[in-house]
Amino acid sequence: MSSDNTAAGNIYVFNVYSQSMSLSLNGLGISAGDISGWPSNSDKTPYRPFGAAVPRTLNASDSQGKFFNGSNILSILWLDGLYGASVPMSGPLNQDMLLFIDKDSWRLVNQFGGDGLSGSILPAKALEQLATAAKTSHKH
Repeated sequence: MSSDNTAAGNIYVFNVYSQSMSLSLNGLGISAGDISGWPSNSDKTPYRPFGAAVPRTLNASDSQGKFFNGSNILSILWLDGLYGASVPMSGPLNQDMLLFIDKDSWRLVNQFGGDGLSGSILPAKALEQLATAAKTSHKH
């Protein structure tokens, strides 16, 4: 298989929160930069999430700033603090997926809106617990 990921899909990350979000994935920021919070009430369609496409990759060793099949560590910086999550990823590498991130939780669905997973968004003080959980899940 080619290492350039030309056939790899994307994870479309949506910020479902009022504040802009700076996202780091597996230790590196995403190439799309910050993801805006939803538009103001003066917009014709308020509360609409903004998103960014983040590439998928096969190997964890190439996963900084990308998603890979396994446990992905997200660091999320909003104006009111640093938060984190561990998002397990699996499935065909060429499949697009959608990841919705709100203040307290995340939800991952396939490109057809099915097969969903969900989990918690935790304050920075819980990031150590996330790392421990990720190490434990790699052993199974």
